[in-house]
Amino acid sequence: MWAMVHYVRSLIELGAQERVEQRRRQLRAARVSQPLPGDPSDAEWERIDPTFVALMPLWWRDDRVEGVEVRAAHDGENLAIHLSWNDTAENADQLHVTAFGDGAAVQLSNDNDPPFFGMGDAAARVNIWHWKSAWEDNRPSFPDITKAYPRALMDFDMSAKEIQPSQGAHLVSEVKDRDPIFYSGWGGGNLLSNPERPSVVEDLNAQGLGTVHSQTLRNQSVQDSGVWNEGGWRVVFVRPLSASGSGDVAFRTGESVRIAFDVSLFALSAAAWPIPKANTKKDSTFLLEAVPAETYRLEVQPLPPGTYLKALRVGGQRLPRPELTVPEDSPLAGVQVVLAFDAATVTGQVRPRQSSSREEGSVEARVALVPKPSQGGYATAKEVEATPDGSFSFYSVVPGAYTLYALPSMSAAQVMDPAVQSALRPYARAVDLEPEKSVTVELRLAPDPEGLL
Repeated sequence: MWAMVHYVRSLIELGAQERVEQRRRQLRAARVSQPLPGDPSDAEWERIDPTFVALMPLWWRDDRVEGVEVRAAHDGENLAIHLSWNDTAENADQLHVTAFGDGAAVQLSNDNDPPFFGMGDAAARVNIWHWKSAWEDNRPSFPDITKAYPRALMDFDMSAKEIQPSQGAHLVSEVKDRDPIFYSGWGGGNLLSNPERPSVVEDLNAQGLGTVHSQTLRNQSVQDSGVWNEGGWRVVFVRPLSASGSGDVAFRTGESVRIAFDVSLFALSAAAWPIPKANTKKDSTFLLEAVPAETYRLEVQPLPPGTYLKALRVGGQRLPRPELTVPEDSPLAGVQVVLAFDAATVTGQVRPRQSSSREEGSVEARVALVPKPSQGGYATAKEVEATPDGSFSFYSVVPGAYTLYALPSMSAAQVMDPAVQSALRPYARAVDLEPEKSVTVELRLAPDPEGLL
């Protein structure tokens, strides 16, 4: 028995537990006499010993970021924080609705007993510095939507300061020649839409989930620089020690602040946007050309009512989920998409709790239909908003075993979180859906799961 135990332990790399262990660490900002290196690749950063901070993913993924190496230095006037982490792909696209660039954030608090690390709480505000790779990509020139859709048609450019006819199929004015009054975000002072933003980092504040907001443009005092190289990102945040506004955390030599870190990356087919699409021919075949090597989730749209994706086969073998991995050196042939026309339907009613409705008879609820693990990868979770009288419907559902949950519309809880599902178990309803059958259920509206955890 003990021989087996020692053998299993020998398979675990030395220091593996240390790299995933969630615990507080002390990060010391070294005092330097020379100017702070603003370049993340500057060799001076290698002279400072890093502190490894383990990160926990919001949901599990095999390609998660295990942690980030943190270095800090100050010169008596400014503080610099250097982050580095592994990422096999550089994703900086943010011009498409479904694209999300890589990013990193530093959250700070002056409180000795810091608030909830998930963006603070109502009684304690936190200061957040958010670096975005897409903004880093914007440095040479602010990318216009025409970069994503270069063949967009327009008779003339209404936003141009000097209106002139378009030339062919292309818009003529550059961003610098446009009037912000024609762009609601830019004209309204939204930092995310402003092509003249002072930095690639957004200086924010938050007092709990759903309250995060940018500081004013004049208070954006954090400078930043990021570079992707050799399978990883290196990012430097630089800010004066003194606070420029009431929302900033003040730094004083010899004193400590509380700090937390976040890293975000976009993986599944992120490097291949725009999404490859193809229309089926009369003989039901399809061809996707010039598809970059990556992993994709296949979708068939639009589908007639009662239809769903039943299986995806490659070389006659059924894949466990509708995901395709396109190799680099050879075409992917023999892909079969199997559709079924016997989908199930779920209808029902949410019954309000006494304290859940603002007026008698009204219901503010969202209903989630979650497949049980035995369903496999083709059944997906669905959510709908119940009508004011509490009724709801799910159509074109893959037959199988599911669990239904009803929770308040304004709840920020994620139903796919196992902890949330456990808290909602007394209010859940299990259903078995047969092909071409309709099931009617009644649900009790659960309290906000955040109060049950």
